[in-house]
Amino acid sequence: MSDRLSSTDVVSTPSRGPLTLLLNLFSSIWLGITLLTLLFIYSSLGSAVPPLRQLRVFDMTEFEWFHWWPFDLLIALICINLVVATLRRIPLTILTLGVWMIHGGIIILCLASVWYFSTKIEGDTPVIRRQVRITTADGSTGALPVVPGTITTVGAGPGRVSLQVVDVDPNWVLPAGSRSGTAMRVLVDIQTAQGGFMRQLVAGHPDLSEDIVSTGDPNRPRARAINVVGTPLVDPTLRLELQYESQDWVYLMDSRALYIRKVGTTAWHERPIHGLPRYHDRVASSDDVWADGAAPLPRPLRIEIPPAGVDDPAPGVTFGVSGYLRYATMQSQYQRGDAQSAPLNPIVDLTLSAPMMTRPYQLAAFDPVSRTAEGGALEFRWVNSIAERERALVRRAPELQIAVPEAGVDVVVPVELLTGGAPEAPFVPVPGADYEYRVESLQDAMEVQPGQFVWLAIVEFRRGDTRFRRWVFSEPSLNRDFPVDAPGGDMHGAAAAPDEGLVTTYRPGNQPAMVTVIAGPTDADLGIAAGTPDGGDAVWTDATIGTPVPVGGNAALTVTINRFAAYTREITRPLIVPVEQRNKDVGVQLSMIQVQVPTSSGTTSTWLNYNHYAFEDANHNLRRYAFRPRVVRLPDGTQYELLFSRERLPLPAPVALDDFRVTSHVGGFTGEISSIRDWTSMVTFETDRGWTPPVPVSMNAPATHKGFSFFQAQWDPPDEPRFEGDPGSRGLNYTVLGVGNRNGVVLQLVGCCIAVFGMFWAFYVKPIIKRRRQQRVYASVRAGGGASGRGANGMLDAPVAGRALRSASVEDEA
Repeated sequence: MSDRLSSTDVVSTPSRGPLTLLLNLFSSIWLGITLLTLLFIYSSLGSAVPPLRQLRVFDMTEFEWFHWWPFDLLIALICINLVVATLRRIPLTILTLGVWMIHGGIIILCLASVWYFSTKIEGDTPVIRRQVRITTADGSTGALPVVPGTITTVGAGPGRVSLQVVDVDPNWVLPAGSRSGTAMRVLVDIQTAQGGFMRQLVAGHPDLSEDIVSTGDPNRPRARAINVVGTPLVDPTLRLELQYESQDWVYLMDSRALYIRKVGTTAWHERPIHGLPRYHDRVASSDDVWADGAAPLPRPLRIEIPPAGVDDPAPGVTFGVSGYLRYATMQSQYQRGDAQSAPLNPIVDLTLSAPMMTRPYQLAAFDPVSRTAEGGALEFRWVNSIAERERALVRRAPELQIAVPEAGVDVVVPVELLTGGAPEAPFVPVPGADYEYRVESLQDAMEVQPGQFVWLAIVEFRRGDTRFRRWVFSEPSLNRDFPVDAPGGDMHGAAAAPDEGLVTTYRPGNQPAMVTVIAGPTDADLGIAAGTPDGGDAVWTDATIGTPVPVGGNAALTVTINRFAAYTREITRPLIVPVEQRNKDVGVQLSMIQVQVPTSSGTTSTWLNYNHYAFEDANHNLRRYAFRPRVVRLPDGTQYELLFSRERLPLPAPVALDDFRVTSHVGGFTGEISSIRDWTSMVTFETDRGWTPPVPVSMNAPATHKGFSFFQAQWDPPDEPRFEGDPGSRGLNYTVLGVGNRNGVVLQLVGCCIAVFGMFWAFYVKPIIKRRRQQRVYASVRAGGGASGRGANGMLDAPVAGRALRSASVEDEA
């Protein structure tokens, strides 16, 4: 038969339909290489070049970048390419088993990752260590988080009780005896209609509860109640118990939500917010913000926040978001007006100049904080008459007017010494009367209403064995008396009307500042009162806008008034902080949204600051986090509170903090974070049978409960007093746990192990199998081939060996 085809023969060719072309495409090794290259570039841009995904056109977090459809599409195409190429190009044999395992492991890894990321929950939850459960004699109940400085009131009328946590010792040494070790000790200040005392509570040891009372003895002001009244508790009908302060929610990372509740209620209702920017500001109008530099271009948002759930407290109301700021703070600025359009609110902008120094200031006459600067050396006043201005120039010492009608005494005494409340400070006799006094402190120019100020002297009086503290005001009708032994200070004591047998008035002194700008009684009256080097009366100089005025007899020191307005309106807007001035560690803590609130006449807008957690009240803010809800009135007249925070989900079981342990390096905790080796939270979970035994949770050793992993995220370090009267904190009052699920992690590990084992098979086992088969073929040829298979030198002919090896390979493929 001829080997050549005739012209009438038909050549059969494979079908080239769309399915075949598609299968051929996904069988291509080059397609796989291309997809892997694209995946590498995409991943590198998202991880190594964060500014790219943070551009306005993308505006994505890293998680969103790797959860976006291009990444999902690349992964899907790679999986399809692996499956098709493996089935069509690589027959399953013992020699190709390694490749099949590699490809199969990658497919399992991808599918497990889809499961992992599609069900991923990642967030954190703050857990306070204890709460005080309160039950009063009339059956009223309440709760108080055990964090220093928290305060609450339970009951009403005569049975009203005020409580404040004044001290928490996380490592209080238990009394000697049958007990040993440490426990959490809490001191609660209690004020009732009958008086005040403190109660000690010890976690896990209710039998150690006892009250501490005032003795009236300056040398020993407090003592145990059992040594004073004969019983451990002053009021056994007031029951206080330490219980777990459990947490039910996990707050999700990179999420946003609006919380709403009616004023007077405690439970927040969540409305998720979708579509907020991540890194870029969006404003509806440039007039809505203050901007340092060029004003941002208006780019309003149009995000609706409809009611969510059947229990939404405002089911018929849809809010909107029209603006978002990544990094801003609320700031007030003053807009000039006139007597008809703005209230009397004097503002002055001035410049203080000296050699090598020029400094601008803005002062507000009616603001107790911004009316002075430079520690009181610079001051701005408004006066209502020329006579008042003349008095402001005269230096005089503060005085007390004390009258005792029954003794016919009415004297004016100078205030020369302030005791600061020191118990050993001496008393000063009132001339002609049996009263003694000592002045503890002076508080001048306290604003009680806009533009209305009072002056206060806190004075302790003694008459025989009777002692009391009086708040003596410049307006005597405001005077109040307090018991000296009121724990927690006068603000928490039971105030009483002043004793009519002792009439007192505080006459504030006048110490002219180095520079005092005085305006009034009309908006055309403006001048500068400069103190003299000898401490005498101030010297008055008329001032005009823009003209430097020498002060203090020194021409080198001048004050220039740049702007003055008597009638101004305070306007508060967010101030956008320039990017170069932002602290990266702040994250989104200073972000805010502009919410559109429906009203009876349309809508109004309000800015909401970001709150890291949706706390029930300010008592739960852990002394560190913001709690800034905003009250709005809806068209039906009902008032609601709005709060901007993160989405949250219910935990599978409430979690509580039993104990917190700090493991330090050699030398103990020094106050620096570097001295700590590890933090460990001992947490417990609530079940149908009660609380589980405490389990440790640390940074590198999470605990697992009902499919969720709990790990140590933050801790509560010691904290100094934040303001006057704040008790400060020893720390360890709470913990912040990271919470997340890990669905598919085991399957991901299985896929990785299969792929690794496949690599081991392909690179180590396969060569061994091939080498042994070659050796077996050569041996069989030597044994059965005889001389006919050998060359002149006795070696196997290459054609003979090749045919034997190919035959063995065909058998392997089969």
